[in-house]
Amino acid sequence: MPITTSYFAVAKKLNGAKISIARFNRFARKVGIDEILESFAPSSELLMDYKDSRINWPEYVERYTSEQKRHYREKPEDFEDLLHRGEKEDLALLCYEKFEGKKTRCHRMILFDMLKYLAGELGYKPEFIEEEPYKKK
Repeated sequence: MPITTSYFAVAKKLNGAKISIARFNRFARKVGIDEILESFAPSSELLMDYKDSRINWPEYVERYTSEQKRHYREKPEDFEDLLHRGEKEDLALLCYEKFEGKKTRCHRMILFDMLKYLAGELGYKPEFIEEEPYKKK
Protein backbone atom coordinates (compact mmCIF):
# COMPACT_ATOMS: atom_id res chain seq x y z
CA MET A 1 0.00 0.00 0.00
CA PRO A 2 1.30 3.47 -0.73
CA ILE A 3 2.31 6.44 1.35
CA THR A 4 1.95 9.73 -0.51
CA THR A 5 1.58 13.44 0.19
CA SER A 6 -0.99 16.00 -0.86
CA TYR A 7 -2.74 19.16 0.30
CA PHE A 8 -6.03 19.92 2.02
CA ALA A 9 -7.81 21.43 -0.99
CA VAL A 10 -7.95 18.03 -2.71
CA ALA A 11 -8.21 15.82 0.39
CA LYS A 12 -11.78 14.69 -0.25
CA LYS A 13 -10.73 13.29 -3.61
CA LEU A 14 -7.99 11.06 -2.18
CA ASN A 15 -8.21 7.38 -1.24
CA GLY A 16 -7.11 5.88 2.05
CA ALA A 17 -6.41 7.48 5.40
CA LYS A 18 -6.05 11.25 5.16
CA ILE A 19 -3.62 12.41 7.83
CA SER A 20 -3.02 16.06 8.63
CA ILE A 21 0.56 16.83 9.57
CA ALA A 22 -0.18 20.55 9.89
CA ARG A 23 0.17 22.75 12.98
CA PHE A 24 -3.20 24.47 12.53
CA ASN A 25 -6.16 22.17 11.91
CA ARG A 26 -9.17 24.40 12.28
CA PHE A 27 -10.83 23.14 9.09
CA ALA A 28 -9.28 19.68 8.91
CA ARG A 29 -12.44 17.70 9.55
CA LYS A 30 -14.40 19.87 7.13
CA VAL A 31 -12.08 18.90 4.26
CA GLY A 32 -12.20 15.19 5.03
CA ILE A 33 -9.20 14.66 7.29
CA ASP A 34 -9.37 11.36 9.18
CA GLU A 35 -6.54 11.91 11.63
CA ILE A 36 -4.35 14.73 12.94
CA LEU A 37 -0.68 14.16 13.80
CA GLU A 38 0.62 17.58 14.85
CA SER A 39 3.88 16.06 16.08
CA PHE A 40 5.02 15.98 12.44
CA ALA A 41 4.25 19.68 11.92
CA PRO A 42 6.99 22.29 12.09
CA SER A 43 7.21 24.17 15.37
CA SER A 44 5.31 27.45 15.53
CA GLU A 45 8.62 29.30 15.77
CA LEU A 46 9.98 27.65 12.64
CA LEU A 47 6.79 28.25 10.73
CA MET A 48 6.69 31.94 11.67
CA ASP A 49 10.40 32.44 10.93
CA TYR A 50 9.80 31.13 7.42
CA LYS A 51 6.48 32.91 6.82
CA ASP A 52 8.01 36.20 8.01
CA SER A 53 11.08 35.69 5.75
CA ARG A 54 13.55 35.55 8.65
CA ILE A 55 14.94 32.32 7.19
CA ASN A 56 15.16 30.94 3.66
CA TRP A 57 14.03 27.54 2.38
CA PRO A 58 17.37 25.71 2.94
CA GLU A 59 17.42 26.96 6.55
CA TYR A 60 13.81 25.84 6.97
CA VAL A 61 14.70 22.36 5.68
CA GLU A 62 17.65 22.14 8.07
CA ARG A 63 15.62 23.22 11.10
CA TYR A 64 12.60 21.05 10.29
CA THR A 65 14.88 18.06 9.76
CA SER A 66 16.53 18.75 13.12
CA GLU A 67 13.11 18.98 14.83
CA GLN A 68 12.02 15.67 13.35
CA LYS A 69 15.29 13.93 14.21
CA ARG A 70 14.67 15.00 17.81
CA HIS A 71 11.08 13.77 17.50
CA TYR A 72 12.38 10.40 16.24
CA ARG A 73 14.85 10.09 19.12
CA GLU A 74 12.07 10.81 21.63
CA LYS A 75 9.23 8.85 19.97
CA PRO A 76 10.44 6.49 17.23
CA GLU A 77 7.10 4.71 17.43
CA ASP A 78 5.41 7.71 15.78
CA PHE A 79 7.47 7.14 12.64
CA GLU A 80 7.40 3.36 12.80
CA ASP A 81 3.62 3.39 13.16
CA LEU A 82 3.26 5.34 9.91
CA LEU A 83 5.64 2.99 8.12
CA HIS A 84 3.87 -0.09 9.47
CA ARG A 85 0.46 1.29 8.53
CA GLY A 86 1.79 2.15 5.07
CA GLU A 87 2.45 -1.54 4.51
CA LYS A 88 -1.24 -2.31 5.10
CA GLU A 89 -3.25 0.74 4.02
CA ASP A 90 -3.10 3.79 1.77
CA LEU A 91 -1.88 6.89 3.63
CA ALA A 92 -1.88 10.49 2.46
CA LEU A 93 0.12 12.99 4.54
CA LEU A 94 -1.54 16.38 4.14
CA CYS A 95 -0.84 20.04 4.71
CA TYR A 96 -1.92 23.43 3.33
CA GLU A 97 0.63 24.23 0.64
CA LYS A 98 -0.56 23.64 -2.92
CA PHE A 99 1.57 21.21 -4.90
CA GLU A 100 3.74 22.98 -7.47
CA GLY A 101 6.15 20.23 -8.45
CA LYS A 102 9.77 20.73 -7.43
CA LYS A 103 8.93 24.32 -6.41
CA THR A 104 6.65 23.12 -3.59
CA ARG A 105 7.88 24.48 -0.26
CA CYS A 106 6.22 22.32 2.37
CA HIS A 107 7.43 20.18 5.24
CA ARG A 108 5.39 17.22 3.94
CA MET A 109 8.01 16.73 1.20
CA ILE A 110 10.81 16.68 3.78
CA LEU A 111 8.92 14.23 6.00
CA PHE A 112 8.16 12.02 2.98
CA ASP A 113 11.89 11.77 2.21
CA MET A 114 12.68 11.07 5.87
CA LEU A 115 10.12 8.25 5.95
CA LYS A 116 11.56 6.74 2.75
CA TYR A 117 15.00 6.76 4.34
CA LEU A 118 13.76 5.26 7.61
CA ALA A 119 11.81 2.54 5.78
CA GLY A 120 15.03 1.37 4.15
CA GLU A 121 17.00 1.56 7.41
CA LEU A 122 14.36 -0.26 9.47
CA GLY A 123 13.21 -2.81 6.89
CA TYR A 124 9.68 -1.53 6.31
CA LYS A 125 8.33 -2.00 2.79
CA PRO A 126 5.49 0.43 2.08
CA GLU A 127 5.28 1.76 -1.45
CA PHE A 128 6.16 5.45 -1.68
CA ILE A 129 4.35 7.39 -4.40
CA GLU A 130 5.69 10.84 -5.25
CA GLU A 131 3.06 13.57 -5.20
CA GLU A 132 1.73 14.68 -8.57
CA PRO A 133 -0.52 17.57 -9.58
CA TYR A 134 -4.17 16.77 -8.97
CA LYS A 135 -5.98 16.15 -12.24
CA LYS A 136 -9.71 16.69 -12.55
CA LYS A 137 -11.48 13.65 -13.96
